[in-house]
Amino acid sequence: INNRLKVLTKEKSIFDIDDEEDFLNSCLNDIYYKTEIIDSRENLNKLDIDLYYKYIDKFRSRLEKNVYGGKYLFGSVAIKTTNGFITTIRGKENLNDFTIVYIVNHKEHIVEFANKKATLNAPLLHYLFDNNENIKSIVHLNGEFDNSLPTFEYAFPGTEKDSIRDVRTSFNIRHHGLVYLFNEKEELI
Repeated sequence: INNRLKVLTKEKSIFDIDDEEDFLNSCLNDIYYKTEIIDSRENLNKLDIDLYYKYIDKFRSRLEKNVYGGKYLFGSVAIKTTNGFITTIRGKENLNDFTIVYIVNHKEHIVEFANKKATLNAPLLHYLFDNNENIKSIVHLNGEFDNSLPTFEYAFPGTEKDSIRDVRTSFNIRHHGLVYLFNEKEELI
């Protein structure tokens, strides 16, 4: 068709790149977060768990609309707790499964979680919660976009470029998807 170079992302988006060397150097020079499992420290609040399932149910059809490899679902839901946040697991086949992220160390690029690896978006989710006290819940819908919201450039999930985003409202990530932010009253921010 055309001889442009294309990138296929983990989220199944395809986009053109102008310069292969610049793109690869940008990817290689980005910093990737690693994950560490820790012992569970928190007795989860039933209200937080109920809120997690409420958002899962509210957005279930949109989260399940794109199944990859016949079983994997992309997108995530996260609920701030007193000691971290509840979120969807990585490589999920079941939206009812969740994990707890206790700490994300953005200097050392480490995500500390309990029981199962968290979504690759965990560093971004943590950064959003940590830098906007009004956020109680976050819903990320892969492959959906809202033209009324700001759009930021694509970066691979689980990297510093993707995670350190100074935003105060819901937003899009080009070639990735939509990130809805909700306050305590479940109002869209």
